[in-house]
Amino acid sequence: SVGEILRNLRKKSKLTQADMAQRIGVTEWLYSKYEKDIAKMPLELVCKLKDYADFDAKWMNLLLIRAYCEELGDNIAKMSLEERMDAIAGVLNRMRENAEEIENTNSK
Repeated sequence: SVGEILRNLRKKSKLTQADMAQRIGVTEWLYSKYEKDIAKMPLELVCKLKDYADFDAKWMNLLLIRAYCEELGDNIAKMSLEERMDAIAGVLNRMRENAEEIENTNSK
């Protein structure tokens, strides 16, 4: 889940929930809901995290893929066929680029 990925990313970087909340501009209370999968982190907040060099690239890529897929699922009915095809192609390309990391994470 996105929450699991967020938690792993944070712990590998030795950060607190308060540190992560500050980085994306939300309260610690809201951030904790993201890690528990009680609230869905918007894609624009996930994208704020990718600018931090101290984050493990594998976990960041997985987080972006999951968040993008969730947002795509929420919005796909509103898209034209061409937009749907472009969005799905983007997800598949990112998954291909990170296939080994995704497989290693899924096998745990």
